[in-house]
Amino acid sequence: RQMCKETAIIDESDERKHQLYQSLNLLDDPTRELIMLHYFSGLTYEQMADLVKLTPQAIHGRLQRARRTLRNALTPKEAIE
Repeated sequence: RQMCKETAIIDESDERKHQLYQSLNLLDDPTRELIMLHYFSGLTYEQMADLVKLTPQAIHGRLQRARRTLRNALTPKEAIE
């Protein structure tokens, strides 16, 4: 029985990752790049700003909007209603 529960958790985690990657496609290319640089490559706002020629404040604002978009896309519809 324990094996089934662990399998269900793994399956749910895989589904969540799939949903996240699909949701990333909702973002425009430059914003998706910022998400990837920050969360997957671990760059700071300052490092990203130097790389893409924006201010750290602009990076912050774009990431904030991107997180909101992703949060809305990943929130179950039942939770919104």
